Amino acid sequence: MTRSKGIFLLLLVFLLTIVTSGCDIVDGGKAAYKYKTAYVAMAGEDPTKIRSTMGTLFYLGERDITYHLMDGNKFMAQEYSATANLAYNLSYLVNTPAKLIHNIRYDYKMTQKDFKADEKVEQGIEDRIGNSLLDISMVLSIILDTFYALIGLVGSFIMLFLGTLIGLIAHPIDTILNIPSALVGLIKTVIAAVTNIFSWEQ
Repeated sequence: MTRSKGIFLLLLVFLLTIVTSGCDIVDGGKAAYKYKTAYVAMAGEDPTKIRSTMGTLFYLGERDITYHLMDGNKFMAQEYSATANLAYNLSYLVNTPAKLIHNIRYDYKMTQKDFKADEKVEQGIEDRIGNSLLDISMVLSIILDTFYALIGLVGSFIMLFLGTLIGLIAHPIDTILNIPSALVGLIKTVIAAVTNIFSWEQ
């Protein structure tokens, strides 16, 4: 094959994830998609960089298209103050357009530019099959990205109110102490929501 066998198998796993259930391959497909969204989120960033709690929440709200409703076995809203919950959910809402645009952009770039065989030259059967799988993977990735964006919008809108209330009850003192950093962060995240549409390091 002229295409990478690793890419071919990754796309095959991803495709089978959509049409199969109840077997280990589903976990493989989910892991592949999770890796893709994490790659897009962290592009141009140092993932080992130490961040404050508030900084981490803003980073997730601005970059990650999946909604972090749960943190392991703990309810995320219980772990953070009302201010932090409010900041994360507002950041997630205003940054969703940029996140969706650039996840879709990466879906296209990965499947249509980086790995696709040149259609202008004569292709063998393996190249044609590979290109077809790349097309299917692009469509499925875009569908999943859109699905996660919609789920995230609904989830963040609900938790904007519910999470803030829970955080206020669970962490009343931290709620007050986090106000200054949250206000500064919200100004920055609104600016990021606009600039990231046009500029996103990948």
